[in-house]
Amino acid sequence: MMSNLDDNDLNVKLLQDTFLPHVESGTVILVGATTENPSFHINSALLSRCQVIVLEKLSVDNLRVIVDRALQQLGITKLNSAPSVNESM
Repeated sequence: MMSNLDDNDLNVKLLQDTFLPHVESGTVILVGATTENPSFHINSALLSRCQVIVLEKLSVDNLRVIVDRALQQLGITKLNSAPSVNESM
């Protein structure tokens, strides 16, 4: 079973305690998302059994590359190209 929790769910200690034995046994794969440091909101027992992955903000140029690749894979041709961030300033 896989469960997704957001900031509000992660702040409920009782919910964390309920998930702990199921995460330990592998019955539940817990996926949480927060904009805060999880060390401040998740109890240490549950946090020690989790892998924390920090996602960084993508730049406009990174997003442009992703969109260009997706369009290419879908066979969609761009009609015009927006100026890059540096060109528009």
